[in-house]
Amino acid sequence: MPLVPSQELLQPDLEIVPPPPTEPIAAAPSIVRVHINATPWAEIELDGAAIGLTPLGNVEMTAGEHGFRAIFGDGRVIERTLTVGAESRRVTFDQADAAAPPETD
Repeated sequence: MPLVPSQELLQPDLEIVPPPPTEPIAAAPSIVRVHINATPWAEIELDGAAIGLTPLGNVEMTAGEHGFRAIFGDGRVIERTLTVGAESRRVTFDQADAAAPPETD
C-alpha cells in the first residue's frame, strides 16, 4: 500500500517566507606593533594612559587613529594624533620640536 500524505500535512495555503536578512559581521580590528622613540628620552602616553619611557618597542595597539603624548625630562610636551597601521608603525618625537616648558616662579 503506497503512503499518501494526509490532507492536514499538505497545507496549500502556507506561504513560504524567507528568513530576515542578517547584519554583516564586523571584522576584528587588526593589531599592529608600533615602535615609539624620542630624542632625548620621554615618558609616553597612549590614548591618555602612561605606557613608559622611550624607547618602546612592539607596543601592541589596534590599527587606526591614536593620541600620543611625549613628556620630556625638562617638562616640554608634544601631543600628536597619528594613524598607525601596517605601513606606519614608527612614532618619533624630538624635543627640539616641543615648545619651551612653562616658566615657574
